[in-house]
Amino acid sequence: MNRRASRILTVCAAVWLLVIWGHSCLPAAQSGAESGALLVVVQDLLPRMTDHVLRKCAHFAEYAVLGALTAAALRTSAHFSWPRALLPGPFAALCDETIQLFVPGRSGQIADVWLDTAGYLTGALLTLLIFRLCRKQPKA
Repeated sequence: MNRRASRILTVCAAVWLLVIWGHSCLPAAQSGAESGALLVVVQDLLPRMTDHVLRKCAHFAEYAVLGALTAAALRTSAHFSWPRALLPGPFAALCDETIQLFVPGRSGQIADVWLDTAGYLTGALLTLLIFRLCRKQPKA
């Protein structure tokens, strides 16, 4: 496979995970201000959007990106396996929610672990499906 692409994607996945965990380290007031500012923008497009729904969508989306990056990194490496592609998501989500237990005003939520895991699996599985579909395309 392509070792260089795999390394680049691995670094991107690691950086993205640090971004996710960095947001989890923000105190509740700062996190709320950040999501509140985004909510104002989103409500221009979706007037019924609430802060709660926006935060849950953000959880799902950030982990979908992580799943896509991780799956792509593993798919381009010589060491692909399904457990290697799918197991990092739940582990990262558990760590993420554990981090929040130690941040002022934040709390770890088991529902968010499930939501993060669903986002990760969605991103990973869609990426693996795309790889499979691209591989089956006849070359011109």
